[in-house]
Amino acid sequence: MVEAITNFHMLGALQGIVLAAALIMRRQNSLANRILGTWILLLSFGLVSRFLMEHQFYLEYPHFTGADHSFPLLYGPLFYLYVRTLISPRPSFGRQQLLHFLPFLLHQVYFVPSFYAQSGSFKLQFMQSMMEQGPPVFIQVSALLKVLHGSTYVSLTLLLLRTHARSVCDSFSNIEKVSLHWLYVLAGLQVVIWGTALVVNVVEFFGIYLLPAGLIYVMVAVMVYATGYFALRQPEIFATTAGQAAEPMAATKYEKTRLDEDKAQQYLQELIDHMKEEKPFMRSTLTLQELADELSIASHQLSQVINDRLQKNFFDFINSYRVEEVQVRLLAPEAQNLTILAVALDSGFSSKSSFNTIFKKHTQMTPTEYKRHSGE
Repeated sequence: MVEAITNFHMLGALQGIVLAAALIMRRQNSLANRILGTWILLLSFGLVSRFLMEHQFYLEYPHFTGADHSFPLLYGPLFYLYVRTLISPRPSFGRQQLLHFLPFLLHQVYFVPSFYAQSGSFKLQFMQSMMEQGPPVFIQVSALLKVLHGSTYVSLTLLLLRTHARSVCDSFSNIEKVSLHWLYVLAGLQVVIWGTALVVNVVEFFGIYLLPAGLIYVMVAVMVYATGYFALRQPEIFATTAGQAAEPMAATKYEKTRLDEDKAQQYLQELIDHMKEEKPFMRSTLTLQELADELSIASHQLSQVINDRLQKNFFDFINSYRVEEVQVRLLAPEAQNLTILAVALDSGFSSKSSFNTIFKKHTQMTPTEYKRHSGE
């Protein structure tokens, strides 16, 4: 069983190293991909280190002992900076971003003279002592601080993704190509990993060993496999910057001035008239900026009108018209020979999955149920 687990670690590490190399060398979206590649590479080295530890390579090569001890202080910042870079319209990496790595540097400053620079015999004695008596208190405290550090960063990452999701819904009528659901999956895996690590560290501090050794590394390997899966299934997410595709117009939330009541009502009426007469919602790629240009209104003012006067974001506003269009067309005689999907695509929806989800959200019925009930 142990052998199978360690082999699983090693296979995950090998896949991670290959994926990291591909990302780091990729020219498109180079900054974000290099950060992600570095993150995956460090995770892979951690898995390799665990494999070597399980096979007691430290007995033959003691100087490699603890080589990855500081790596967990890089996992959180790198993933956070990757997401931040990916969603930024003007990604950059400067001195301010380097501050995220200060805990890692401080950790190194402490452990280099106290452990890394020590002799091989010292490290062997240290490892032997850990095997017999368990880790010393300073190692346990260090492990706990690393877990809290990683948990803080994954929380910041989730907040960043949530803000981005709101921004996307304020700017796009079709979010399939600019949403980052796959990053929620990776962030969710990290929540599980850091949560498990917290439980392990707390209970082991009291000498209780509930979970099998290497469980956390199995989870890390799963996360590396998951990243590789997304890279194969959605290669476009590594080729374009989500921030460039989804520049957060909502971040300029109505800028410095707000519309007065009369002007807001005027723009609202112009918007409603335009939606009824021109039906721009039938273009699946419609954005807030495009609609604002058609109305000769600043995008932040149009966003204000939709948000404040209609209590909706741009995504829900446009798709409510698409749902109404589908409802009307499904009952029309000329649509009887068409599939529901064909009607949906002609009404502005971009895919079957998004159409079904949005239609049910607005009507509390599936498209098939609606058509059946309406025909009774």
